[in-house]
Amino acid sequence: MTRTLRIGVLVGVVLALLLQASPQAVGTVTITVTTASDIRTTRYSLAWVSDASGNVNTNPFTPVQGQLTQIKFIPDGGGTAPTALYDVVLNDANGIDYLGGAGANLSATVSTQVRVAAPLLYDGVSTLDLNVTNSGVSKGGTVQLWFQKSP
Repeated sequence: MTRTLRIGVLVGVVLALLLQASPQAVGTVTITVTTASDIRTTRYSLAWVSDASGNVNTNPFTPVQGQLTQIKFIPDGGGTAPTALYDVVLNDANGIDYLGGAGANLSATVSTQVRVAAPLLYDGVSTLDLNVTNSGVSKGGTVQLWFQKSP
């Protein structure tokens, strides 16, 4: 009986360790692309859900070549609303934030729209990576980016 009890305890400890080592929810980004050909504009809607650490990262994508002209931050509502003052950056491979700091300390309840005064030229070659921090566990929102193609 003692041997069986020891084996049971050992199996229980191993299972507990395996469960702790299991990966938690992974921060994800789902991208929807809408093109308005009459005004040469492409809108990227990046719907994100944070992981167990309240972050989203390593979701690179390559938008069309052109100028980033407008940005909108839309927090989810209700129980999946992000924590107040969460942060969003859109980094290129060199660590340059294409949002220019506009995604810092965002509201958890109010959408924010930014019209880029001096549009940023994007080469259409390197990848951009949406990173969200301080949003809370399994929280979500959407970042919309408008790129205008050069004539």
